[in-house]
Amino acid sequence: MSALRSQGRRLALQTLYALEFPEPGGLVEILNSAAPRAPQEVKDFALEIVNGVATTRAQLDTAIDSALEHWRLERIHPVERNILRIGLYELNYRPDIPAHVILNEAVDLARRFGDEEAWKLINGILDRLGKERLEGTASAGPESAASSS
Repeated sequence: MSALRSQGRRLALQTLYALEFPEPGGLVEILNSAAPRAPQEVKDFALEIVNGVATTRAQLDTAIDSALEHWRLERIHPVERNILRIGLYELNYRPDIPAHVILNEAVDLARRFGDEEAWKLINGILDRLGKERLEGTASAGPESAASSS
């Protein structure tokens, strides 16, 4: 299951990145073109993440922006920005996935797709937001998104 979720996160990142630069075609077409041979389970997990991030994007961005020091979210490269969104979405709406797994997966995505040192930013921000969530102070969106997963 872990390897499939890792693949799903990669596919979600690729899809969210593609959505930063709108082109004709729907979400499913983007997913299929990014990974035409991916197992359906991978595509389903990626689609859940993409839909969840899209639904809660404003709340996620507000939370991430508040955790940044001397930076604004708009200044962060779209790859890293979407890794942060994926990680925070999972921290907030996937309690079945341990926080340390979410952080490790986000760092792996940053090492693979981001700038050389981006993983440090990703790790620091998500660690801070994860601790806030555990303390019950972070709120990134409607509870309905959690029940739809």
